[in-house]
Amino acid sequence: MKKYELKTWLNEDRSNRHFIRRIGIPQWVLINITSTEELQKIKNEFTTICRNNSQFKQIEKIKGRDFARSVLNRMCHSSFWQGYWYNDNHHKSRDLLSTWSYLLKNTLPNNNRPYELRRNVSKFFSNVRTYLRRKKADMIESNTDIVYTVKTNMPCDRVDSKFLTTWSYHHNTVKPGMPMFFLERDYCNRYIFMAGTSYIALSLTDMMKVIKLEEAQTAVSPELKSV
Repeated sequence: MKKYELKTWLNEDRSNRHFIRRIGIPQWVLINITSTEELQKIKNEFTTICRNNSQFKQIEKIKGRDFARSVLNRMCHSSFWQGYWYNDNHHKSRDLLSTWSYLLKNTLPNNNRPYELRRNVSKFFSNVRTYLRRKKADMIESNTDIVYTVKTNMPCDRVDSKFLTTWSYHHNTVKPGMPMFFLERDYCNRYIFMAGTSYIALSLTDMMKVIKLEEAQTAVSPELKSV
């Protein structure tokens, strides 16, 4: 996927931008591991989950389709799922779409439990993050002849050997431009790299900061900095 393709998709619908923010993976990472078609399919699955919720169907029946579309757009915002009941003593009017809890409280007073859909939404985005992170990790794992580095300073844990991947309890910082070579994924699903003369273990989340060395603007000494 090209950068302009992602930008075009984000500008097609304002909810797309909020949807990407809700996923929580930087755009520069998404460009290399997915496509706008796949992102749209993921968003469509999310929309289907929300539409199939019984409470959403009742709201659509009461408020109409136009209002229901506004609810779907708000569901892409992380802020929509925050908060619980509002303060009954606070008489200041609020936007009905401020939160899912507030919407249910004022629209479905007899069926206003927000927990089920909120839980499903949280699990959905958690699984999407894991799926996309594994895609990038698999790409790195299948290209062991490429020299990597990190985009920003990244604390990491050193292991004694690629054959002995128990923690050594030595904490280090990998700096942008420091050459790294991927070695293997260990039994704990940690990703073992060689940086300088040391072995380091990165988690699936850490792998999001890994880039090809040729994409880095500067190169630095391969020695790790202990912290």
